[in-house]
Amino acid sequence: MLRETLILFQGISYRRQKNLRREGIFTWEDLLIKGSKYFSPDRWRIIEEEILNAIENYKSRNIEYFKNRLDKRDYYLLFKDFIDFSLFLDIETTG
Repeated sequence: MLRETLILFQGISYRRQKNLRREGIFTWEDLLIKGSKYFSPDRWRIIEEEILNAIENYKSRNIEYFKNRLDKRDYYLLFKDFIDFSLFLDIETTG
């Protein structure tokens, strides 16, 4: 799930992620291969470097890197890939 999250990268909003998916770009690898034509050369250099950093941090299991790049509302995206770092607490209350 995380490797299909493009909003991690500078200049990619939820809307742009949706548009890129329409163009067949679903993963970081897809973005590396096909993405340059959708961004200015300067923006692309930044995004390309960020993708490579994300891949390295993913391989080294650095959850902090991703936590710092996501809004709190998107932390659920980390669960599947970092289940060993995850804890869910269900708090029941009565009135």
